[in-house]
Order: sequence, then structure tokens, then C-alpha cells
Amino acid sequence: MKTRARGTALPPRRTIAIVIMLAIVCCRATAVELRAGVARVDLTPPLSMHAPGGYGARMNRPATGVHDRIFAKAVVISDGSRKLALVTADLLGFAPPFKPAIIERVAARGWSAERVMLLPSHSHTSIDMNAINPRNVLKIPQIGIHDPALYEFTLRKFVDVIQRAEQQLQPVVVGTISRQIPGWNRNRRGPGGLTDDELTVTRIDIAGASRWWCL
Repeated sequence: MKTRARGTALPPRRTIAIVIMLAIVCCRATAVELRAGVARVDLTPPLSMHAPGGYGARMNRPATGVHDRIFAKAVVISDGSRKLALVTADLLGFAPPFKPAIIERVAARGWSAERVMLLPSHSHTSIDMNAINPRNVLKIPQIGIHDPALYEFTLRKFVDVIQRAEQQLQPVVVGTISRQIPGWNRNRRGPGGLTDDELTVTRIDIAGASRWWCL
């Protein structure tokens, strides 16, 4: 569905920071070296696929052009025996079957559901969430119609970005910091709603180099 969830889950930035900090603490406790790698893949479907997207009012009509290309980006962090993958994507969201399908294809390389986190940007100008949902058999244009070819295309891209990031592992130093920034955020449901005033930044530096990544 094309609505925001009303649950009480932690904001994505804070969740990322907590996961990475836990990994750092575990690795420091055993004095091992952290290694990380990053990768990016282009998720933009070719226009020949007639990929649907956008709000329900578009009635599942396919894209008519490309204004900005869409991407999936992954960072893989490892201490030599354990590894974690964070994958961000310019997508509205992920249907429940999507992540298990990814894990099934990367399981042979030691990946499990607990070691992979998918983070969509909630974009409505991208691949439709229900178009890549194989359980969507409703044929209702307002909520999107499953497209098997688009599902396979997107699934392969996610598997590829995780594998590429893992192939780029190199020694890194990781640090996380957070600050309160009241007034920089708002609750679009109206005054009095909850807001998250904490900004968290996690920085990954390549050991001994001037290059770094931010999450």
C-alpha cells in the first residue's frame, strides 16, 4: 500500500547507527580488524519494460521517461567471521517476500536474514512496491500490479550490489556521532505529533587513507 506505517519502530538512521555500533563493540572486544566495502547499482528499469510506479491515481501506468536514475547502494562490514550488509534504495518500500528471495540467492555465501538490512527511501517516483511483490495477485491498478519480469530484474540488482560490496572489503575505521537538532524535523500529520530531533551520522574511513563514506 502507498501509505506510511504508523508503528513505533526506530527511525532508519538511528537503527543503522545502533546496528553498526553493536558490530563495532563486538569487534573491539576481540581486538579484530574491521573491513568494509561499498557498491552501487543502477535500478532504473529500461523503458521497454514498461515499469509502473507513482501514486495510485496513476492507475499503474508505466513510466514515460527518466528524469533521474534510481540506485541501490550497499555497504558490507566484516570482522573476519561475521558480516553485515546495509542496502539503501530509491524505492517506496519492500513487500514481505522480497528480502527472503534475496537471502535465498546469497545464502551460499554465508548470508542470513539477520545480517542484511534493506532501507527504502519511500520514493513514489520509482519502481512500484507491489509490482515487485509476487504475492500480489489482486490485479488492482490503484495499488499496483505484480510484474514478474520487473521483480526478477530488481531482485538480481540487489543480489549484485551485495556481492559487489563484499568483494571490495578493505581495512576501515568506523565512528558514529549524534546531535539534537530541534526544529529541523516535523510531523506531517499535524502539530502535537511525535518528531525525532536526533541526527545520527556514521562515518567509515578507509584505514590509512583520506577516503571515507557516510551513512
